[in-house]
Amino acid sequence: MDLSPLASRDLKRGCPLTAFDGGSIRSRADRTLDKRGHYTNRIRVAIGLLIFFALISNLRLLRDWAQFDLSFVGHDDVTTYQKRFDRIRPMLPEHGIVGYTGAGLNHAHYELSDVVAMKNWFVAQYALAPIVLSIKGGNKITIINGNPDPTDSSSPDGASLVAKDLGNGYKLIDYGGGLKLLIQEF
Repeated sequence: MDLSPLASRDLKRGCPLTAFDGGSIRSRADRTLDKRGHYTNRIRVAIGLLIFFALISNLRLLRDWAQFDLSFVGHDDVTTYQKRFDRIRPMLPEHGIVGYTGAGLNHAHYELSDVVAMKNWFVAQYALAPIVLSIKGGNKITIINGNPDPTDSSSPDGASLVAKDLGNGYKLIDYGGGLKLLIQEF
């Protein structure tokens, strides 16, 4: 009698044996193994297809990335706008609340403000984080973010800096390019 290893184990345990597949004696465990083997092949094919399509997708992304133009990095609107605030950063506290006013910004109802003014406020907040820019009054330091004046002789690159004493403890520092800092010295 030709017994498989699982059939001989089942015979020792007293499990019933049956003739299966051409007369050889097999146990119920052997038949289950055949069924699982069939599912195992399906699983292997599914995993293989999944890996194949993932690789195809990654190759396509790699090809698209190789053709991507990176020349604009560092020259986009947000990065250029952030550089405006590099000159005033040393005058600001490391953290805390600083006042902010900008051209076209409606302080009473900021949601009614000009879209460009809102964008400038949000980008300024992003550039100066963790400082919070408040459009409410009563701050010791206020950033005045105006539109660059084309007739302004002061250059925004840091070559000139104009400071004016406004009296009553207020000092205005003009960094050029529409960017000013109002400091209250009490």
